[in-house]
Amino acid sequence: MRKRVETAQQRWAKKNRDKLAAACRRWRKRHPDEQKAATYRWRKRNLKKWNAYQRRWRRRNPELARAATRRRWRKVRSNPSLHAKHLAAQRKWAAKHPDAIRRKAAKYRKNNRGKVRAYARRWMRRWYRTNLRQARKQLRTYRARNPEKWRAYDRNTYHRKLKTDPIWMKIKLAKGRAWARRNPEKQRERVGRYRVRKLGAKGSHTLAEWLAVIRRHCWRCFYCRKRVTRATVTKDHRIPLSKKGTDFAWNLVPACKSCNSGKSGRVEYRNWKGG
Repeated sequence: MRKRVETAQQRWAKKNRDKLAAACRRWRKRHPDEQKAATYRWRKRNLKKWNAYQRRWRRRNPELARAATRRRWRKVRSNPSLHAKHLAAQRKWAAKHPDAIRRKAAKYRKNNRGKVRAYARRWMRRWYRTNLRQARKQLRTYRARNPEKWRAYDRNTYHRKLKTDPIWMKIKLAKGRAWARRNPEKQRERVGRYRVRKLGAKGSHTLAEWLAVIRRHCWRCFYCRKRVTRATVTKDHRIPLSKKGTDFAWNLVPACKSCNSGKSGRVEYRNWKGG
């Protein structure tokens, strides 16, 4: 390999490096526009070198890099046209590099788990408040599709939080009682489903199907023909659940409380007082 020979100019520059640097600084102060144009030309010709230098400098000076980024971002945000250009360039780059975006997001989530979870909770609370009906519909659909998973989650929550924290248990019970007072029909339906599940009976029905059965009997007791209301009507199984009856809507009749209690677990019943 042939040895490189230094010129006289290079030898002089090496000996007088400090003087040359001072002269360069003075020239830059006197000609800032020319200096900026020359710098941009050099960066354009040597883009890879410039990017590598920037990466090295950022790794060596993380705090200064963050401060510089914040200053630049504040400048961009204060200028609407510049901010719009910045966002457009960002979207364009993201569309071209989806894998890089995913890697960056995964890295951020890994390094900032607490921040990400707190942000997700805040976002979900805001979304739930503005989309309450849709959220409840989605939750009901999820529960119907994953009953075992949801029951396991409920059991885990009960043993981990409710059972060990009396204050939380008190709040939970108070909320449950308030809901039952506001929704008496739904509460009775829920208790009925629990009884059916405990007895191991087959079939099921919805609240709408039960209301349709009551309307079909003109809001009257099936046994004594007395008028019933939403508050006084009770659900009676023609063939009792204890006698292998089902919980389908066709096995249900509306009954007043006295007739339902008098029939008890019998299959045949007639209220002689009612005729």
